[in-house]
Amino acid sequence: MELRIASLERTLVDALDRPDLSGSREEIWRSLESVEFFNLDKVVEYGLLLGNATTGAKVGFFLEQHRKPLMEEGTKR
Repeated sequence: MELRIASLERTLVDALDRPDLSGSREEIWRSLESVEFFNLDKVVEYGLLLGNATTGAKVGFFLEQHRKPLMEEGTKR
């Protein structure tokens, strides 16, 4: 049996790319807010790999809205 596991960063991008497979926008937003830390380099790398400007804008908007909590958590590590 093959088992695939996605990183938090890939889950962030995928959920915002395909919300129809991830639940309602509110549920996606609440779920992503519960993550304490994202590796931003990995988020950008995967987002660019998809090559979808709309998804890139959604990811950018989410990160901008959560910049303060993400940056505070990132400096503690």
